[in-house]
Amino acid sequence: MGVDFESPLAGRHGASNVLAAIAVCHALGIAPERLREAVRSLAPGKMRGERTERNGITIINDCYNANPEAMRSMLELLHGVPAKRRIAVLGEMLELGHEAETLHRGIGHFAAEQGIHAVIGIRGAARFLVDEARKSGMSDSAAIFFNSSEEAGEFIREYLEPGDAVLFKGSRGVQVEKALGAFVDSNRAAILEQARRE
Repeated sequence: MGVDFESPLAGRHGASNVLAAIAVCHALGIAPERLREAVRSLAPGKMRGERTERNGITIINDCYNANPEAMRSMLELLHGVPAKRRIAVLGEMLELGHEAETLHRGIGHFAAEQGIHAVIGIRGAARFLVDEARKSGMSDSAAIFFNSSEEAGEFIREYLEPGDAVLFKGSRGVQVEKALGAFVDSNRAAILEQARRE
């Protein structure tokens, strides 16, 4: 008879990490039943699949780093989030060498296949991701490229609506969290302004 586990870690890679840890414990003779609470209490690291909600918008912050497999895993996760619209804010994946264009195009195609409503690409080779999302059926207004995280953040401030789910992900050097920060700061300012008026 198997043992059921619940984990707050996001994506297939999060599940793989949990399973690897359980396998190591099993090899050390630790009964799986003893691990249930430990697995349930795991918390994602900073910018590694953190999930929050702000003003009716579900935010998945996975800005710490990115590679093609992790991008696909998080897009699958976003696909499964109940939402009016699912939006992926995806920074360039760095250090891919001569495969950069092909791998970014693969992510753009995969995002469209997953039924993601909008893709916002940030910096460099992410332009290929956006181009391929358009070729795979997304409209020009749903697949947009920005040269910097700050520019993307300015756009996102106006674009996101209650009921949306949004994923922020990219390589560390792109600092996609600046786009998230622009959105969070704009909401904080709006809340303070509303409180001042009341």
